Amino acid sequence: MVDSKMYFVETKVTEWSLLDFLEWSNSGGQMKKDSKHSVFLTLLKKISHEKNLAHAKKAQELLENWEDTKNSKAIEGFWLVWGSEEDQDIEERSPDTDVDEMTGESATEYLPSCVAMEYNTFGHPLSYLLLYSKAMRQWIMLACYWDPKKLCGNGIQHIWASSELPVDTKNSKAIEGFWLVWGSEEDQDIEERSPDTDVDEMTGESATEYLPSTTEESEEEFIKIKKVQKPHVVHVGENSSDGVDWDEVMERVETYRGKLSKERCVCDPLHYYIVEHSGSHGPTSKLLVDVLPQILNVLPKETHFSVPRLSEEEEDFFDKLIMADDVDDVLARTVNEKTLRKLVSRLLDSVTMIRKNDLSENEHQTRNVVPFLDAIFRNDDQYWLKYGEQSLPETAMRRNKERDPYDRARIGYKVDAIIEYQNLNWNPAVGCLEVAGGLPQCSRFKEWNDTLKLGLELRDLWASAKDRLIGVDTGNLVYWGLLVVGREIRVYALVASGGLFHLLLMHKASIPSSHQDLDNIKLVYLMLKEYKRKLDATTNALCELNKKNIKLITGAKKKNLERTPEREVVKKPKIVDTPIKGNKPF
Repeated sequence: MVDSKMYFVETKVTEWSLLDFLEWSNSGGQMKKDSKHSVFLTLLKKISHEKNLAHAKKAQELLENWEDTKNSKAIEGFWLVWGSEEDQDIEERSPDTDVDEMTGESATEYLPSCVAMEYNTFGHPLSYLLLYSKAMRQWIMLACYWDPKKLCGNGIQHIWASSELPVDTKNSKAIEGFWLVWGSEEDQDIEERSPDTDVDEMTGESATEYLPSTTEESEEEFIKIKKVQKPHVVHVGENSSDGVDWDEVMERVETYRGKLSKERCVCDPLHYYIVEHSGSHGPTSKLLVDVLPQILNVLPKETHFSVPRLSEEEEDFFDKLIMADDVDDVLARTVNEKTLRKLVSRLLDSVTMIRKNDLSENEHQTRNVVPFLDAIFRNDDQYWLKYGEQSLPETAMRRNKERDPYDRARIGYKVDAIIEYQNLNWNPAVGCLEVAGGLPQCSRFKEWNDTLKLGLELRDLWASAKDRLIGVDTGNLVYWGLLVVGREIRVYALVASGGLFHLLLMHKASIPSSHQDLDNIKLVYLMLKEYKRKLDATTNALCELNKKNIKLITGAKKKNLERTPEREVVKKPKIVDTPIKGNKPF
């Protein structure tokens, strides 16, 4: 009998998890699901009271997420593969008596083409049984009497491509489900995974019903989803006179969208009519490679982003703070200097703390991001920053606009921080912050998921303003968002042009991690200072558009507005909904 306590001794603290514990405990036989879960939970409760702070903190974190963890798809997948004594009596059954309820055929009838191969070719002939969907579950459990770990060895990888296997078997959902649980180097493409596990509002069909599946198009007919690339900063041109054939661009996008399989739609920005310009999304870069530079040249000048320079007084004061043994000893005379001193003090606490590179998403945001935002926005009462997984009102209003009022209302996207403007009667959100995981840096999937989510949030802010300011030109209206990935803060802009939304990475800067790179505070501070200046420009534009909208409604200068030949109302791109959970819209 394995002593479960040894798991916490032999395993690194950062790797503790229920799934890892179950895999560590698995000796090849059946295990009791409830018993194993109870043992892990009991040990966590004991460890959470230990004097070792690292162990106690990790245990407490796992306890807080216990319900979500034990009901997660990863844990369900584990028990689906390895079985549980509570829900099966496989040990009392023999392979000869296992009969398929649907067909009446014995499970052993699926074996002949596999068993003909050499016994030791891939470790055990039962390795082949995983490839047969109808007998999959029972043979996995029967195989536990031998060495189940061999079932995931090179044999599976080899016969996955075997020409002897029927096409419908290799491509079955059961086989795809196996690789979803155990992973495969070939299918880690980020676009195969969905930012939401909901149901398509347009069709009412669950996105999970199509996961995973295969597409019938060949590589020549379909632009394959590539791995997500590292994004790069884009530079908007000076409004070149050379135009863009938007009809041709839209035709390409529509053709591409028409070939997307349903499971790929959810994570593809072009499905939402969003053109991602930073190079993260491979298919967008390939599809529009010849027109992306032209598009950048015709986008409004309001998208330009230029980081200012520090004044001599600010630079000298920053240097004093960074070199001081105690920042509180540095004399601050003005309100701005007091703000900078507090900023440096809070970040020094962050970079000198224990486990500074092992933080949850919430703690990372609080310690490394919020100090910068406070320094920029705290003295400006026209903005209200709402932290902590706030529901985005603009998304909620859009989602519920055409729904039955007697149905349960849908909430908006959960945003890590929302920046609201307080000087208009409807208090519009003008900026969003997404923190993609804690420290160390999140996965590639999480990074792309939050990038697309930020784009959808900014899109909803733009669409809300467009719906409210009917009849006025919102073509130069730009919305700005922030994305934090590891210790990097990125500034994104979203603008509508040519019937499409354009998501642009305008700047990025690194958050300091130690005394040695504390100078990074200067760049992050200046970048966010320019970010606020851009928000000011957006709010000023909203105020002016609101005045024009009121004049249009009340009749003042109505004829002049209609007669102005230069006036060109921007074409509103289509708004494609993201899925919602379950078979019902709540």
